[in-house]
Amino acid sequence: MQEMILADNAAATLELIASLRRAFRTFATKSNDMNVDLGVNAAMRAVLELIETRGPMTVPDIARTKQVSRQHIQVNVDGLAAIGLVEARSNPAHKRSALIALTPSGSHIFQEIRRRELAEAHRIAANTSQADIRHAKAIIDQLASKARDDEAKAS
Repeated sequence: MQEMILADNAAATLELIASLRRAFRTFATKSNDMNVDLGVNAAMRAVLELIETRGPMTVPDIARTKQVSRQHIQVNVDGLAAIGLVEARSNPAHKRSALIALTPSGSHIFQEIRRRELAEAHRIAANTSQADIRHAKAIIDQLASKARDDEAKAS
């Protein structure tokens, strides 16, 4: 009986993971569509958010935090710099790795992105309770934390 419950939990977890992947793709596409007029795609938006939240960071630090390659982040930073949303600043801790910071325009654009996202979140969650949303987030966070813990133990 216990093995059956564990198998059911594993199958349900795999279904949830598949659903999360589909949702991620859906929301990334939505982000691209919502912000195309700003010249910012979903990956660039993620970089803006991280810098807005944590302050200036190096490209390698952004890459580690986002768990993607440095090259991927560099492409996005270069694109953001080309449209004036981020700038490189000197880094007293490392002469060859500049700190990437939002420009005033970058901060303004990110606030506009956030305004659009809040309006969309309000629309799509209109018939879902805050308690259900918080519960779903807690479960996702719990599963992701367990996966990270297991990964850390393996390395």
